[in-house]
Amino acid sequence: AEVAKSSYTVVIRATAAGDDNYNSGYKDITMTVTVGKATNPIAVTASQSWSTTYSTSLQDKAFTAATGAQGAVTYAIQSQKDKNNNTLTDYFTIPTNTTASLRMKASAEVAKSSYTVVIRATAAGNDNYNSGYKDITLTVTVGKAACTMTVSNASMKTQATLDVSTKASSNKGTVTCAIKTNGTTTASTISGCTLTAGAMSADNDTDQSVVVTLTDAGNGNYNGCSKDVTVTVQKNTRTLSWASSTPANNAVLTYGTSYTATATASGSGGTAGAITYTSGTTSAMTINSSTGVITVANGNSKSSVITATMARTTTVAAPASITRTFTTGKATNPISVTATQSWNPTFSTSAQSKTFTAATSGQGTVTYAINSQKQGSTNVTYFSIPTNTTNSISMAASTPAGTYTVVIRATAAGNDNYNSGYKDITMTVTVSDTT
Repeated sequence: AEVAKSSYTVVIRATAAGDDNYNSGYKDITMTVTVGKATNPIAVTASQSWSTTYSTSLQDKAFTAATGAQGAVTYAIQSQKDKNNNTLTDYFTIPTNTTASLRMKASAEVAKSSYTVVIRATAAGNDNYNSGYKDITLTVTVGKAACTMTVSNASMKTQATLDVSTKASSNKGTVTCAIKTNGTTTASTISGCTLTAGAMSADNDTDQSVVVTLTDAGNGNYNGCSKDVTVTVQKNTRTLSWASSTPANNAVLTYGTSYTATATASGSGGTAGAITYTSGTTSAMTINSSTGVITVANGNSKSSVITATMARTTTVAAPASITRTFTTGKATNPISVTATQSWNPTFSTSAQSKTFTAATSGQGTVTYAINSQKQGSTNVTYFSIPTNTTNSISMAASTPAGTYTVVIRATAAGNDNYNSGYKDITMTVTVSDTT
């Protein structure tokens, strides 16, 4: 019966049937009926919970809505407190009062969890039901968020230092470091987070790996975690090049001349190995393995590749070897003569001969020949070399008295190391009269 039609008026007739002595009769009763609004039957799940983790963003939680309500239902926060029963004002809100959803502010501290939020669900009522409400107690537990630390791998040179903690980012707490696996031949060490890479093998230049575990301690709102950083340890490097004093590539190296090949190394770090030199064809030239001094062994157009090599060490890798190709050349023949000589024979009707001072130091067979013979400016034919390999000049019989200039050419044939060459001897022949 609608409350809206209240109050009702009901007339009730009470009739007596009568009997032998009384007639029937009646009387009316007028009853006024007033119908009031009923209590609103709104119902809620009175205790609810929400477990979440720390976030720097807003978080929303749909809670269990009220049921059975008469009239529109709205929600409002009645109270909000932290675990120490301290009243809060801005941690929680109801974004839309007609929706069963609770919003928690960004960065609500884990340390204050758990939170107690009392939400009042109010039913507005209607023509037949009064408004009414029920309270929901929502316990909000905020746990620590997952560790946010990320790491990146690194590389470094042997015996150098590296602050490995710089390879961590987004950590929320203090970062500590510890060596997990040590890949270097001489163990790497760590002090705090400063890694000192150990020395490496002298047998090869292979990179080594050291694994360092980085641990983020976390903080009140974030869990900590550990992650591994792989540090690639490399030897220091050098680059070989020829010094400007080294003969140019494909240069001709003359027999008997001193040459030096010098390789220089650029680069830094570690202790570099010794530079050594080798000759590919020792029959052409040899080289001092440590000084680089080249000795031409055969000047007859022989070639050799000179190689400079640096030895690897535990801290410096062996660089690529460098080469230069040289060709040998013959030297100038060192033949020497007494350039001015004289002969003073007396006129004779017989041929005469004279042993002159021979050439010295000639390389190869030395031969002699008359290059010119003159009396003044007049050519003559009185003189000859009987045997071209013998340092003896012959004068014809009855050569007239007078002064003659004879040029004798001494020629050295040369050999594998020396070119042919010659020197001239100018002999002044003064023939005197027998009287």
